[in-house]
Amino acid sequence: MGEFSGAAGFHFIYRMNRKNHINPKIVLCLVATSFIACVAIILIIQNSKNHISLSSVSQDGVKAIQLMEARPIAPIEDEIFQLQRQEIIRKLTEDPSRVFQTLADVNTVIIGDSRVVGFSAYNCMDESRILAGTSWSILELPAVFYAVTSINPRYIVVAFGINEISQHLGTPVYFNTDESYVEALDYYLGMLQECAPNAKIYYSSILPASEEGLASMDGFRIIPERNNAIHAFCEEKGYGFINTEEIAYEHQEMYREDGIHFTADFYPLWGEAILSEIIRTGGVV
Repeated sequence: MGEFSGAAGFHFIYRMNRKNHINPKIVLCLVATSFIACVAIILIIQNSKNHISLSSVSQDGVKAIQLMEARPIAPIEDEIFQLQRQEIIRKLTEDPSRVFQTLADVNTVIIGDSRVVGFSAYNCMDESRILAGTSWSILELPAVFYAVTSINPRYIVVAFGINEISQHLGTPVYFNTDESYVEALDYYLGMLQECAPNAKIYYSSILPASEEGLASMDGFRIIPERNNAIHAFCEEKGYGFINTEEIAYEHQEMYREDGIHFTADFYPLWGEAILSEIIRTGGVV
């Protein structure tokens, strides 16, 4: 548009020059002035456009890009992963045998007392992956260090605690405070981690006693409180924690006569709780 205006001005001046015989020098000055004015107008307009664009990119645009880059994506991905994990758990729990096979396939070992012995006694898992013994306590943990080193498991589940509360069944152990037991856990689980530095260690909460069990040993009433202390310890140290109290309370019919041990029907539920927590905390199945 600026070029058109300049040309029109030139022709107008030329016609006027022919008609009125204007001095050629004046004509040239007017043409040059008109040309310079047109160029100046074009540059001003162009510069104005560039300035607006630059301002938009450098301030609003950059700010928008920064906000997009800072937008949290991890929670969305985590939600998808959690849904996938829930679907895996759902399919596995349709067939309890698949739960135990999966635990074996991902290289899991379970260490503990007579309650843990049930995993092999009821043929849920191969005894090579069940490192347990009657009346065992956390003090017996070093007895399995060699086996743990040989297996080099990916996941280790530790389930002690019932024998540490009293001298029940002849065990010489008695941790009369939560602090003393947590201190023992810190020491022995640390040694266990050294045997399998790449393994994720989980503590399966102390299964409560039924009313029959409480009648035989009133000290078992501290189990919920002790589990809270163990849970806090695991969170502080980075160990996993598997809460099994709820399933025990919901299935009182699965206790044996002593109110401490469980029937075969309980072990698929326990296995499911273990596998679910492994999957929930990022384990790959």
